[in-house]
Amino acid sequence: MESSPYEPSRYTPKPMPSSRLIKKQQNNLMMQSAFFIGLAIVLSGLGIFVVVPNVVKLVGGKVDPSTLRQDNTIPPQVPVLIAPLEATSSAKFVLNGYTEKDTEVVLVNNGTEVNRTKTDGDGNFRFEFDLQNGDNAIATYSVNDKKVESSLSQQYTISLDTEAPKLEVSEPADKATIQGKKNQNITIKGQSEPTARITLNDRLLLIKTDGSFSTQFRLNTGDNALSIKAQDQAGNIKEVVLTITFNE
Repeated sequence: MESSPYEPSRYTPKPMPSSRLIKKQQNNLMMQSAFFIGLAIVLSGLGIFVVVPNVVKLVGGKVDPSTLRQDNTIPPQVPVLIAPLEATSSAKFVLNGYTEKDTEVVLVNNGTEVNRTKTDGDGNFRFEFDLQNGDNAIATYSVNDKKVESSLSQQYTISLDTEAPKLEVSEPADKATIQGKKNQNITIKGQSEPTARITLNDRLLLIKTDGSFSTQFRLNTGDNALSIKAQDQAGNIKEVVLTITFNE
């Protein structure tokens, strides 16, 4: 049966929302957007002003490692020593280094504890102690307030040497007299230690790997004082002084 053209449709369209409802939805959407934008700004600020500076400090080594610990059961930082001399002629020795602040540093020489000290506010420490004759194997380690110890630091060997180096001058003989202009240039020869520093009247000479040295010297008329010195790595010095007379 056909419906009458005047019969109302069985499918009626949904009523359009009122303008008041639309405005309310728009306001809710704007509030949500503002909330998330504000949250993003806060998180960005935290990242820029809190997280990033600490990461930069940590990478740059400016953050005290002790502030990053949750407790003191983790071993403290291994001390770093300022590289000392390899040899010295003085028994009195000073050793400097650094580690964490507010920790105790233990000095070990040839496997035996010889001293303890506290670091300052910057983590620096200093030891003044007497060396033993011969070689001294020096190292340190840290101890925190929970008595937890770090590993041993890098070890350095320091030689206490109080003996003057060997020095022998074979030519010329002391108090020799040289005649004639053709003999005015003389050869000076000698023997010392391969690692010694040799000087003639404060002029540095070349020394060979076997410790021998040789050089030429031009004499002046009359008496000539020749000072030959040998200095070892510890700073010990031996001197030989010759007097050579030259007549034209």
